[in-house]
Amino acid sequence: MANFPADPIPIYPVKEQIEFKTLVSEAELPYRQKRSAWGNISRRIWNLQYNHLIPAKINILWNFYVARRGAFESFTFNNPNDGQNYTASFAQDGMSKEQFVYQLYTTGLEIIQEI
Repeated sequence: MANFPADPIPIYPVKEQIEFKTLVSEAELPYRQKRSAWGNISRRIWNLQYNHLIPAKINILWNFYVARRGAFESFTFNNPNDGQNYTASFAQDGMSKEQFVYQLYTTGLEIIQEI
């Protein structure tokens, strides 16, 4: 399994979310039943932003994304907030980059933990 590139470094703060999957069924009011679809497991989501990347740096991210075929292939992601490694994938099958001045790019990536 490939490792997510440590370079370039995203801008801080790195946004991290945690989510649980709770199923709620509402029978007759006022009663609601809840259960966890994932058991005791949670999933993390990271939003990474990159600014002022030269072509060599944006190409590292771009080529890694293409090699994973978007969200298809998982990789090892080192969470910059806690230093832990997670099995993850890209959240979407599309990536964009923007050249905002000559030879400088910006991009953003959403990474989701595999459960």
